[in-house]
Amino acid sequence: MARKTDKGGNFRNVHCRTWNMARKQKIMENDLEHGEKTENHGK
Repeated sequence: MARKTDKGGNFRNVHCRTWNMARKQKIMENDLEHGEKTENHGK
């Protein structure tokens, strides 16, 4: 039983980690897009 719960916990940790990474990447991409837009506005 302990093994099963441990496996589930590991899976959850991995899922959260990948989800957080994807979220951070999306935010970074959005920042890049906004940065380009503001630069074009200045020109």
